Amino acid sequence: MQNFLAHNNKGAIPLASHAFLDAKTHAEAEKALANSVEPRRFSSTARYGEQGIKVTKYQLANIQIYGLRLDGPLTITSDTLQSVNIICPVEGKLISNSNCHDKTIGCGKARIDSPGGRVDVGWDSKSTCLVTRIPKDTLNDYCNKLYDIDTDKGIQFSPTLDLTENGGTSVQNILNTILLEADNKHSLLNQGALINHFEELFITALLNAQPNSLSEILFDRHRQVKPFYIKKAVDYIHENTNRLIMLSELVEATGVSLRTLQSGFAKYYNTGPSTFIKQMRLSKAREELIATSNSETTVAEVAAKWGFYNPCGFSQNYKKTFGESPSETLRR
Repeated sequence: MQNFLAHNNKGAIPLASHAFLDAKTHAEAEKALANSVEPRRFSSTARYGEQGIKVTKYQLANIQIYGLRLDGPLTITSDTLQSVNIICPVEGKLISNSNCHDKTIGCGKARIDSPGGRVDVGWDSKSTCLVTRIPKDTLNDYCNKLYDIDTDKGIQFSPTLDLTENGGTSVQNILNTILLEADNKHSLLNQGALINHFEELFITALLNAQPNSLSEILFDRHRQVKPFYIKKAVDYIHENTNRLIMLSELVEATGVSLRTLQSGFAKYYNTGPSTFIKQMRLSKAREELIATSNSETTVAEVAAKWGFYNPCGFSQNYKKTFGESPSETLRR
């Protein structure tokens, strides 16, 4: 099995079966790439250096993966980025011109430029690399969907990723599998069956492998991240606790099936949505019983206000939940 990122594959370009551009000059390459990706500028660092640039491209759902073969030594710069760019040298060395700890990066490591930053790197002659581009909006959407995290302020990654240690090996293995699947015209990936799966897998691996501005949240062992539909359901219940909530309403509010909701509540709250609603109403009734200063307020009135019309059943459920009867709470 060929592994482009673990070994130096001299002369080979990743995604060889997905030719995108074979430019003879830097100007030709700049023009072609400006129409498909954020603009790049190529400048020779040798007076009479070759200018040929060969590019391959593979598109997942929203992520683009590029293979680059550079004939001559050059620098590559960009404007302010609206994406995450992960540059993995395959042959030759990348020299970072920006302010970062690792100035020179070779095979086995990757350079990461975050949204709001700029690409500013140099390459030796006859260099090859793999560039993965994740649009900022795509990354934000996945963070919200997978981790229920608001990323309006953007995500910043540490600029150097080691592909040979810890979680970096997972990022490398996922990328290599995508390359192998992409170059097999009969693969499930090329049939469209695994595109979203691999995209989500890659983003999840990157977020967990590479230190970033969300790492503290992602690695908080005491935080149980809930799916977006569970958060929507709980918010809806909070907003409508004072009336009878039908399960069909939760299905409509969250956009997922009743079975999905039931599985989610069982996993994260160890109960079903109906029981969760009842417990929420019991809690609201308890809050009112504790807070009331009106000596004429009765348990039956509070129970009815929160949807409990059987006083005996309300008292039994209340005592089972809170360890005392509602009348004891009211007196206290």
